[in-house]
Amino acid sequence: MKQMLPIGIGLIVVGALLALFNSGDTPYPTYTLIAGVALVAVYVLANLREMGKRSTMYGLNALLMSGFMVAILVVIYLIAQNRDKTWDFSATGKYTLDPQTASILDSLESPVELLVFYPTPIRTGREFELIKSLLDQYTARSGKLTYKVLDPSKDYDTAMEYRTLLNSSLEPTIIAEVKGEGAPFREKAKGTKQEDISNAIKKVTHRTSVHAYFLVGHYEKELESENPAGLALLKQFLEEENFTVSPLRLPATGDIPEDAQILALVGPEEELTDVEREAIRRFVLRGGAL
Repeated sequence: MKQMLPIGIGLIVVGALLALFNSGDTPYPTYTLIAGVALVAVYVLANLREMGKRSTMYGLNALLMSGFMVAILVVIYLIAQNRDKTWDFSATGKYTLDPQTASILDSLESPVELLVFYPTPIRTGREFELIKSLLDQYTARSGKLTYKVLDPSKDYDTAMEYRTLLNSSLEPTIIAEVKGEGAPFREKAKGTKQEDISNAIKKVTHRTSVHAYFLVGHYEKELESENPAGLALLKQFLEEENFTVSPLRLPATGDIPEDAQILALVGPEEELTDVEREAIRRFVLRGGAL
């Protein structure tokens, strides 16, 4: 029973420190604080009669307890004031936004989403919580940026959509994405450092789409076919690399769209007409890629 008071005080101090410096969403600081307060309360209630007998010590005990309660209130106040504050104790300060990152975030014009593929088995380390803390600073800095954490094994459909960009099953992958009218722009971060994430955001917001047309009408390989002879996987890969992919059936006039930058002829089984050949010649002369 005599040890209950110091143990309770110790738990309150530990709980307060955990609440102040913890970067993740965990209930342990709260549980620790509650346990500490409960032990102190039990000790006081159990010793009220003893305190009453020792009138000489009663005033001192009452004073100490009052001071202790004030200290608790101060700690709670500090926790409330600092609960949205991020603490960075890394040697290099890499989890504090640097000027370059701040500049990139401040200049965002279009919404950017970060998809953080982080397998659950490797979320046990402190690195995961620090990355989340860093990304929280990103979103606090710019309302144009959001992020979500995904587990490739649980968010299977989403992982399949981004499968060509994902690292191994036990490595995290961060992908910056900007959605527009056409295919979304995507840029994979080289790693999980602040520099890697910020560079991915910068690249994805400065990329322009390349429009690639695939000629059809001559029994070419089918663009949407998932058969081994089809081009569905190629189309998906190009779209993930920010290409806009469209089929093209040349009209009688033989004009190729002005926004065409690439024209692909994949396994035609019929001869092209003279009009089509002339259209392709003009396309190449104006700088188009064949």
